[in-house]
Amino acid sequence: MNGGMTAPDTSLAALSVDTCIIGDDPGGHAVALALVAGGLSVVLVRIPATGRGGQNLARRLGSLRDADPAHGWAAAMRRISQAGRDAATREHPRHLAAAGIRVVEGEARFTGPRSLAAGGLAITARRFVLATGAAEAPSPWPDLPTGRVLTPETIWDLPDAPSSLAVIGADGTAAALAQAFRRFGTAVSLFATGGLLPGLHPDHSQALRDRLVADGIDLFEDAEVAAVEPDDAGLAVTATRGGDRDRLRVAHVLHVGDRLPRLDGLNLEAAGIARDGTGLRVDGGLRTTNRRVLALGEAAGPSDPGLSLRQAPALAGALLFGRTIGASDIVRVTAVPTRPALIEIGLSETEVRAKDRSARLLRLPLSDSAAPGAGPGHIALVVSGAGKVLGAGIVADNAEPLIGLLALAVGRQLSVQDLAAIQLPYPAVSDVIGKAIAPITAARLSNHWTRRIIRLVRMFG
Repeated sequence: MNGGMTAPDTSLAALSVDTCIIGDDPGGHAVALALVAGGLSVVLVRIPATGRGGQNLARRLGSLRDADPAHGWAAAMRRISQAGRDAATREHPRHLAAAGIRVVEGEARFTGPRSLAAGGLAITARRFVLATGAAEAPSPWPDLPTGRVLTPETIWDLPDAPSSLAVIGADGTAAALAQAFRRFGTAVSLFATGGLLPGLHPDHSQALRDRLVADGIDLFEDAEVAAVEPDDAGLAVTATRGGDRDRLRVAHVLHVGDRLPRLDGLNLEAAGIARDGTGLRVDGGLRTTNRRVLALGEAAGPSDPGLSLRQAPALAGALLFGRTIGASDIVRVTAVPTRPALIEIGLSETEVRAKDRSARLLRLPLSDSAAPGAGPGHIALVVSGAGKVLGAGIVADNAEPLIGLLALAVGRQLSVQDLAAIQLPYPAVSDVIGKAIAPITAARLSNHWTRRIIRLVRMFG
């Protein structure tokens, strides 16, 4: 055989459809439902253990953040498990079948550029969508005692919160889990080698850094973990800092590593699909190197559990109507489920200033709001020289309810005047936006030409 092509298995029953969705990512479900509503034939291949890892983790992290430590770890785990079972019931594949989607269970393997073997079927389709999600990378310490090295997917099996814990990781998941365990009484050391929350605005990461330290977490950003070894107390973590070596004894280690696309076993070579590092080579339209195969969400490489659901409407529009997916169709979102919560959406200040030197960052303290219980924190708006809102961030205990308004502004590239003109109940935390843009409004009104128009109106009015 040439180029990884697999000979067709003539023992398989043939199935021909417009679109084949591979994997159980919720974004894939959303695309499938839209395509069926548009009259296309769709088969969804549910591969075991694919699709929902990132979404389940995000849901659990939010529940753990809001859990009351006074009720104990075991009670929190019971509530989180029940919430997961409820979600699984709502997302059962029978709902997809009822909508007219053919659901196939089993492993999947490409046999050619337009053919796939799965669930005893030889499937041919005009388009394929990879929606397999991502999984945790293997532990760097596979030989350590089982149960001592935890991951974000295994901590939920602990009967009690550990007495001491070393969290190794620098991203939002590591920060959220470190804070959660500290709230349940665990002595926590967080090794965020290279700096906490890389890629986020320094003001935002600093606000969370201060909170973690105030919560009693030992934070190490300039130390590198050199070894994790068995110890009488459980495990010993050896960290290097400069020329010094420190040894920390803990009951457990929580390793928060990268999430890698679930692509093994798909025989991508047979379909002419090229990889790019750990992910797939994908263009701006979500197309792989086989233009008939598209990749959705974490299947393409980015570690972002909500990405597929944000991509789904644009991808469905492309498949139904031939629309081109543009850069503005999919907005980048980063959410850290801590207290305070940290959310960033859209372009960063650095990205905007690289193309627009007149861009500015508006920082709006929530303490300026008249709303009861506004609490500490702030909103940040990245505004172009023309006044368009291109990015936003928020650090606040109640960040989630507030980000919706900012997401609308960024997604539609509203001007700050448009944002301030949205009429909301008073008092509300959002009233700080109106206060913040008052200087911009004043500057526009003091413009020479604007003043001339005002004078003319006064003359004839």
